[in-house]
Amino acid sequence: MASTRQISDDIRYRRFNGWLHNIYRSGKDGYIVAHNFLLEERFTDQRLNSYDHYANISITPPAEIKEWNKSHNRYVDDCIWTENHPPETFTDFNKDNFLSSQIQEGKDQWIVRLEGAMWPCSLIPESEKELENLIVSYHTDPDKDERVKARSHLQEIINKWNEIRDWRPSYAAFWGEIKDLFGSTIDPDWPDKLRDRLALLHLDPTQKGIIQNSPLPVILMRYSVEEVLEATVFDRSMGSFALPTVLDGELSEAFCPSPSPLIEGRAVNLSSTIDNYNAICEVLHYRISYQAEHIFKFGWLKRPPGSLESARPLHLEWLRQKSGCNDFGIIP
Repeated sequence: MASTRQISDDIRYRRFNGWLHNIYRSGKDGYIVAHNFLLEERFTDQRLNSYDHYANISITPPAEIKEWNKSHNRYVDDCIWTENHPPETFTDFNKDNFLSSQIQEGKDQWIVRLEGAMWPCSLIPESEKELENLIVSYHTDPDKDERVKARSHLQEIINKWNEIRDWRPSYAAFWGEIKDLFGSTIDPDWPDKLRDRLALLHLDPTQKGIIQNSPLPVILMRYSVEEVLEATVFDRSMGSFALPTVLDGELSEAFCPSPSPLIEGRAVNLSSTIDNYNAICEVLHYRISYQAEHIFKFGWLKRPPGSLESARPLHLEWLRQKSGCNDFGIIP
C-alpha cells in the first residue's frame, strides 16, 4: 500500500510538472515558498482540483513568484478567505486533515491566538493606549462596577470587529505550550517572544506601512477548544480543527509544512538556537465570534522578528528528528 508521502509525491509530479523545482532551484524570490509546496505531504486530489481551477497552474505554469502569487490569491480569495461560506479547509475536500476527533478529548483546554491590535483600534475613536487601559481595567480594576463598564465597552468594540472579520481559518496554538511566559511574574517581553515562537513575521514594528520603529500593539486572545467545536455544531460534516497546509493561506515563507508522521503542524521558532530548538504545535480552527472574555492580554511589540534564514534549517532538522523522516526537506 502506498504511503501518504508516496501518494503526495505522485500528486505533486502530476500537477506541478517541474515548475516548482525551477523556482526552488533558482534561489530567487519565492524559492522558500516553492520548497514548502514540494515538501507538502497533505495534498488531496479534491483540493488540488479546486486549486487548479482558480490558479490554472496545470495549463499555465507560473515562471516567477509574482505571477504565481496572483494565481494563488485567486484561490485564497474565493476558497479560503471566504465571506459567505465555510473555507475549503473545513469541508470534505480536506477531510483527511481534520483534527476534531483528536482534539475532542481535550476540549476543556485553552487555545491562543495573537492578533494585531491596530485593526480593531481603527474601528473606534480610541487610541491603542486607550484600548490597553480599557483591557487592564476590565481585568484588574478593584471596582466591580468599573469592570462591568469596561467589559461592556470592550464587547461593543469586539462586535464591530466581528462584523468585518471574514471566515478565513484561524492559526492558533495551545496555552500549555506558551504559558511559561505568564507565570507568577509575567515576562515583560512576552509579545516579542510569542510572536517569534509563532513565526508571525508580519507583526513587525519596523515594517513599512506602519509608523516605523514605533511599538506595535497586539492582543492575545484565549478561548476554549469547546467553544470552537460548538461553532460547527450546526453541521457535523464540517471540521472544527485541521492541520495547516500550504493551501490554507497566502504564499508564506514563514510557514513550513510538517511531515505526515506528525499529527499536528509545527510553527517555525524564530528565537531558538541550535542548542535549545523547539517548535510548538500550530493548528487551524473554524472561525469563532470573539467575546470580551477572550481578550487575555494587551502588549507591545518592540523589536523586529528573529531571523527566518537562521531558524528554517534548525526547524527542518528538528522535524526530521521528531518524525523520523531523515530525508524531509531534502529535494533531489
